[in-house]
Amino acid sequence: MQQTWPGLLPAIISPAEKIVGRLEQQGVDVTEALTALQKGDTAAVKAWLTSFFEAHKCKMAHARPIRDPGAVISRLEQHGVDVTEVKAALQNHDMASVKAWLDPYLRAHKDAKVACHPVNHPAGKNGRQS
Repeated sequence: MQQTWPGLLPAIISPAEKIVGRLEQQGVDVTEALTALQKGDTAAVKAWLTSFFEAHKCKMAHARPIRDPGAVISRLEQHGVDVTEVKAALQNHDMASVKAWLDPYLRAHKDAKVACHPVNHPAGKNGRQS
């Protein structure tokens, strides 16, 4: 069943409300965002969400699929990680082995900035610099 807040109908839940609801279900303190939603202050909701996602982008990067495992492997190699095994799997197009190597590695090193903040990565490609 979809969660609703006072005064909001389930049929008109905005994308921002859905995101705030999911974050609340994950245990995030969304009081400020909920107050802004209830007041209809979309600018405050957007500012809160932007701030939240900016502060948690590294943790969230490991929660979504990797679009370019080759780039991640290259960054790890630049930082001195032995990627011989996973690099060979990638060259052999063995994506199951690449995933089996990368997933536990990135989980174990989720606080490392290597995968989240690429080395020599131009801001123009994804809007962020290291």
